[in-house]
Amino acid sequence: TMVNIGVAFQNLGKTEDALYFLNMALQTRLQQNDWAGASSVEHILSTIYLQDQDYYNARLHGETALKLAEKATAHPIR
Repeated sequence: TMVNIGVAFQNLGKTEDALYFLNMALQTRLQQNDWAGASSVEHILSTIYLQDQDYYNARLHGETALKLAEKATAHPIR
């Protein structure tokens, strides 16, 4: 999946490629109303930005991950 490819690129130290694939995965999950899946991708993005010491984007994606997780809980995925 796009998430696995993104994580693989991150593990190889190719952050830009990782962000590209993870953002594609995020858009797909949002279009499918997959709030739990989107939350997971946002969490991964937050971790990448944190590792790169980009604290602004780390916080932004972390907060978005939390909001999406709450949305997933309020509207369970079937």
